Amino acid sequence: MDAEVVRSALAALAQGAAGEFGRQAWAALARLVRAASGQSSVALDAVQAAQASPSDTERLSDLAALLAGRAGHDPGFAAGLNLWLAEVQRHAGDGQGGIVNSVSGDVGGTLVQARDISGGIRIGDSPGQAG
Repeated sequence: MDAEVVRSALAALAQGAAGEFGRQAWAALARLVRAASGQSSVALDAVQAAQASPSDTERLSDLAALLAGRAGHDPGFAAGLNLWLAEVQRHAGDGQGGIVNSVSGDVGGTLVQARDISGGIRIGDSPGQAG
């Protein structure tokens, strides 16, 4: 789990980009952490502190690192956090021109994720050329 991805989602919530959804997302994150860690934990305290002080970027970064670290050791928590992240990223981009590219699982061929392409995309050899 990449802490920067988590930090970006937390920053979007902290900036109020998601409105009412943001409040629901903070509550969902607290429930996720509580389910994994119990009623009293460093992670739960960090979630509540970050929500209370959303402009504290250091606090958001610390929380992101804590969550990513937990996800690295707990596959169940990682799965829940990935679902939470996907939902936050989807809503944070709504109405703001945002784009969220998400890939889950193995990719067996070429994958292109993009936004606002002007012109064509060519992958591989040109027609008539041997590789």
